Amino acid sequence: MKDEPLDLVIATGETCSVREFVEKVFGYLDLDWERHAKIDPHYFRPTEVNVLLRDATKAREMLSWEPRIRLEELVQGMVDYDLELARQERTLTNAGHVFRPRGVAAQ
Repeated sequence: MKDEPLDLVIATGETCSVREFVEKVFGYLDLDWERHAKIDPHYFRPTEVNVLLRDATKAREMLSWEPRIRLEELVQGMVDYDLELARQERTLTNAGHVFRPRGVAAQ
């Protein structure tokens, strides 16, 4: 155990573009992303990097850690989690409960 705190990167070691990520999400839902989403160049960043890939070497070496979840599994877990939250929100709404939607700050 270390006496001093340190930062470790925990990452799958895999990379994909935003488009590839969207394709994976919609593919998991058996939907054609091009029918349900559109690309708005207004949101492109002028200094966009082409590849984002984190290096988890320090975590592997110090903790003997290895990723157990692949990118596909991560996408599926994220989609499944959001679908379950949506089901819960629908159930509450159908039962007459009023609540602040997720992601909306309290006034």
